[in-house]
Amino acid sequence: MTKLLVLTKKKSLILEPKAPYNFDKTVHDPSHFPAPIEIWDHGRFWKTTRLKNKILGIKLESIGTIDSPKIKITIYSVSKLSKNFIKDLIEDLNFRYGFNEDLSEFYEKFKSDSLFKLIFKRMRGAHSRSLKSLYEIIMISIVLQNATVKRTVQMMNTLLGKYGQKIKFDNKEIYLIWKPQKLTKISEQRLRKLKVGYRAKMFIKISKQFVMGEVDEYKLREMPIEQVKKELLKLYGIGPASLDSLLGILRKYQPIRTISPWEQKIYSRLLFNKKLVSPNKILEELKRRYGKWSIFAGYLLFEDLFWKHKEKPISWLEKEIRL
Repeated sequence: MTKLLVLTKKKSLILEPKAPYNFDKTVHDPSHFPAPIEIWDHGRFWKTTRLKNKILGIKLESIGTIDSPKIKITIYSVSKLSKNFIKDLIEDLNFRYGFNEDLSEFYEKFKSDSLFKLIFKRMRGAHSRSLKSLYEIIMISIVLQNATVKRTVQMMNTLLGKYGQKIKFDNKEIYLIWKPQKLTKISEQRLRKLKVGYRAKMFIKISKQFVMGEVDEYKLREMPIEQVKKELLKLYGIGPASLDSLLGILRKYQPIRTISPWEQKIYSRLLFNKKLVSPNKILEELKRRYGKWSIFAGYLLFEDLFWKHKEKPISWLEKEIRL
């Protein structure tokens, strides 16, 4: 475990996202498993990140409204940051938080949809998030594979404690996920001792691919979607199910193509009010109703469900989460 890194330098600025912008419903993900990699409190959000090998702490504060959004961004670092670096960081944050993303077509097209008529009242101005790097998202995805939420939390906390970097800024202590280089120097057997099972091989192989430059998140953002698919499928263990999720992270929207067993249970309840409906029937319904927006529509359906669960526990969902 590395020692605590304290970030003392800070720089603040104000951004005005494209309205409508719902700060809390964008930055916080109530459906995600709890891990010490970010902190949310109504109207405020703290996370760690890396850009150009610099470790940073980011604090976001909503100081506006959904229709007149303003966000105060405070950047914490070890040393003073140049103007060009801050410009690149803001551009990156714009992408990750959808500050300038125009979702007016979606909101207009589905304002009368039987499901979204109510959801829009609760989730209006919500955007999808890409808060972590592509590498970090893939590492989290591996931990999530074939595991209960409780088991996932145990594995992630163990990995962060062993290989992550604990950072302190603004009186908060948050972990930053390891760099890919760190796992390339570790044997599969050693990783397995941390009780991550078959995932050890995936952690190492994918980390090596990132170190070798076989995938570059920033280049992928600029590529057409079909080329992005080909590049992502080169990654070890990445198949159609993972691909849909990663395309969403890169803001490459297409009709949904796969349904995981976990999603199947949720969609069955949301779309058909039944315990279990076949994946094919769910896919057909999502595509019929939402077309190219089906992945984003599915995202909002899940987010709205978990926000409701956060405010008032839903018994059938509680049984599925098993935290």
